[in-house]
Amino acid sequence: MLKREVLITGAASGLGRGLSICLAQEGHSIVAADIKLEGAQETASQIKASGGEAEAYTLDVTSEQDIQRLR
Repeated sequence: MLKREVLITGAASGLGRGLSICLAQEGHSIVAADIKLEGAQETASQIKASGGEAEAYTLDVTSEQDIQRLR
């Protein structure tokens, strides 16, 4: 399987967190992004604790400035 870096928005909870963890278990590196940095950091910590790779970022998907910052 090809390992990819995956950006997940809404990664602080619910489906976003679940998808982040699932993809990390498949070997992908996760960029956990959410308007709530603490939640994104918690998701990244869970992934790292299980041996995966993850980073957490604050991101408001309605902000052009936030979107440009990720590039």
